[in-house]
Amino acid sequence: MRRLWAAMMFAAMSSVSAMAAAGISLESYAKYDSIPVAVVKFVSSTGGELTDNQPADIIGRDLAFSGRFEVLHAPTLDSAGFLAKNIGVYIGGEYSIVGNTVSMSCALTDIGTKQVLLGRKYSGDISSLRTMAHRFSDLVYQTILGDKGIFESKLLYVEENGYCKDVAIMDYDG
Repeated sequence: MRRLWAAMMFAAMSSVSAMAAAGISLESYAKYDSIPVAVVKFVSSTGGELTDNQPADIIGRDLAFSGRFEVLHAPTLDSAGFLAKNIGVYIGGEYSIVGNTVSMSCALTDIGTKQVLLGRKYSGDISSLRTMAHRFSDLVYQTILGDKGIFESKLLYVEENGYCKDVAIMDYDG
């Protein structure tokens, strides 16, 4: 199984050569059943705090759900602590809320070199925050593993309300 995992990691590494050039060697993670990654709490740049749907929580749960990542949730960046736990990359960012609009910046960063390996900015209605976080999770998954993520997937289901049946849709994570 470990040989298969190492072969898969080598194949993924070839599709993310830019990441390897930035100091991340996925081959070094071949000894792990899942890739360790830290997710640091996103900070508000405008002072308005989110009471739920914290981007770091959504992204961390997405990656952990995949079974391919071991996620460490952290309130702040602790490079030395992350490196001591063999974590080579972290995800962090910030958001701002103005009225009903949210803007969010996300980054996947190499802990050793502090180089941003993947960075994205999103903006939209506050109701689209979960979609933004899922979209970034998909990009992280694809950047590191070379496969498309499933985190923007939707589930369609039938809900019974007495004699009525309604068709409803929800995120893959409920």
